Amino acid sequence: MRTTLWIAMAVMIPVGQPGLKGQTRVDMARQGKNVDFASADKTRPFKVGSSLPAQCEPGEVFFKTNEIASQAVYVCGPENSWQAVGRELPTGDMTPGKVLVVGESGVQWRSPGGDIGGTIENLTVRGLQGRAVSSATPSEGDVLRWSAVTGMWEARAPEGQYDPGAGVLIAGRSISVDAATVPSYSTGIGAPTGNCHAGGDYYVDLAAQRLYFCGAGSSWRAVASAGDAVSWGSITGDLSAQGDLWSALNQKADRSHSHSLGGDVTGDLTAATVVRLQGRTVSSEAPNDGQALVWSAAESKWKPSTVGGAGGSFNALDETVLWYRENFPNKATTSNSIGTYGWELSCSSGTVSHVGTGNGSKAVRLSSAATSGSYCAILLGSVGTTGTVVGAIGSYAGWDSIFRFRLYTTSNVRMFVGYLKGSMYDPWANAHIGLSFDTTAGDTQFVFSTYNGTNGTRIPSGVAVDTNWHKLRIRSTTSGTIVFNLDDGTDVSINTNVATTTAMAPAFYINTQEAVAKTIDVLRWYWSGPDVR
Repeated sequence: MRTTLWIAMAVMIPVGQPGLKGQTRVDMARQGKNVDFASADKTRPFKVGSSLPAQCEPGEVFFKTNEIASQAVYVCGPENSWQAVGRELPTGDMTPGKVLVVGESGVQWRSPGGDIGGTIENLTVRGLQGRAVSSATPSEGDVLRWSAVTGMWEARAPEGQYDPGAGVLIAGRSISVDAATVPSYSTGIGAPTGNCHAGGDYYVDLAAQRLYFCGAGSSWRAVASAGDAVSWGSITGDLSAQGDLWSALNQKADRSHSHSLGGDVTGDLTAATVVRLQGRTVSSEAPNDGQALVWSAAESKWKPSTVGGAGGSFNALDETVLWYRENFPNKATTSNSIGTYGWELSCSSGTVSHVGTGNGSKAVRLSSAATSGSYCAILLGSVGTTGTVVGAIGSYAGWDSIFRFRLYTTSNVRMFVGYLKGSMYDPWANAHIGLSFDTTAGDTQFVFSTYNGTNGTRIPSGVAVDTNWHKLRIRSTTSGTIVFNLDDGTDVSINTNVATTTAMAPAFYINTQEAVAKTIDVLRWYWSGPDVR
C-alpha cells in the first residue's frame, strides 16, 4: 500500500518541473530527522577550494585546500568576511613550565625571564625594576639595601641610626665596647697576678686601697698613693745652687710665690677659674637645674640655657626659657600694667580681666563687645606703627617662643595670636607672623600665617578649631624661615615673607563678627632667643 502511494506521487509530478531533472532533492531542514552519517561511504559538509569565495553569508564554512590542515577551515562571520578557524602551535621548545608568547618571529614557547625565573608553577622574583636581588638568606629585622659593589639589592641590618664614638663598636644591630680603646677595670684583695693587656687593664687592691695598671711586657705596676712617702734625697747649699731643680721650678725659689694663670684660666694656681673654652668666653650666669651651655652668636659666648628636642640653639619645649617668661600674674589690667613687662591694652570696646587663681594658672581674659567689628587685644610693646619689644625677629637665626590660649567660641569670630607690626585694629592688614582663625575667610582650622603687608602665606594647621587650651610654638633656626607647631604636632615651615628689618611684638587679638561678644583667655608667653630686653 505504501509502495503504491509513492508511485502515485511520482506520476503526479509534472514533467519539466524546475530542479527535478534526473534527480530528487531532499530538504534536510524539514524532511530530515536524527540524520546519522556514521555509516555513510563519504561525507563532505564544507565547500572546498584553493581560494575563498568573494561573497559569503554568515554561517557558511569553507575548506581551503592550499593551507595546512589546522588552519584550512574558514567561517563567514559578518557578511562577505572570512575568518580562519584555529592556529598551528609551534612544537619546538614546547617543554613543561614554558608559556606561549608572540615574539618577533611569531608564536613561540618561552621560559619566564627578566626579573622573574623558574616555571609558571613556581616563579621566583630575582630582580626589581631590572636590578638584581641577592638570594642570600636575610636575618630578623634586615632591610634591602643597594650595594654599588655587587650591583644588587642585598639583605643587611639597618645602618645609620647611631654613629659609634670613641670606645664603641657597632656591627649591624649589635653595640659593644671597643676593648682596644676602653680599658678594663677589676678589683680584688691583694696585688694582681697573671697576664694583662698593656695599657688596657686596671686593678684596684681593695685591701691596700692601691691602683695597679698593666705596663709593658704584661706586667702589673702600682700607682703611687697620696700617702706614700717620697724621698728627694739630700739638698745641700742654697736652693738657687741646685741647677736642675732651679730650672724645674722655673727659678721660683720663694715658697710663698704666686703663679698667675692666663688664657682660658684666671686666678692663682691654687684657686683657678676657667673663663673660656678653646678661647671662647663662658658666661658667668648661674645655671638652673638641667640647663646646658648653648652658644650665643649675638654675644659670642657660651651661656646656660634649656635645650632639648629639635629646634636649634634655643628651645622652649619645656617652657623654661632664657629671657622673657610671662605668666600674666595678678596685676592691674589698665594700659601699660598687664603682667610683668608692660603689656598694652588696645580695645575698640570690650573688657579685660584676670581669671583663675595663682600665678601658675592666672589668665588674662579678653572680651570684645557685642557689636560687629569690635575688637580687644593686648600687645607687648607699642601699639603704634612699630613694635619694638623683640625687634626684627625675621633676621634672627635662632629663637623660640610659646603662646598659651583658649578660644571661647568658634562662630563669627576673628582671632590672632603671634607677632605683629603696626596697629592692632586689623592684624591681617599689617606685617605679622602667627596663628589665626577667621570665619569670614571660611576657616575651619587654626591657620599658620606670615604676611609682609603685600604678600603672605596661609597654611592650615591640621587642628580643628575648638574651645580647648592650645599651645602654639613659633621658632626659627634659619634666618628667613619660620617653623610653626600647634599642640606638639607636626612642624610646618614657612618663609617669613617679612623683611628682616621689620620690628615686631607679641600680641593676642579677638574680633566680633556679629552682635555677640567674643572671648579669648591668654595664659602665658615665653621667649627664648637673642637678649632683646
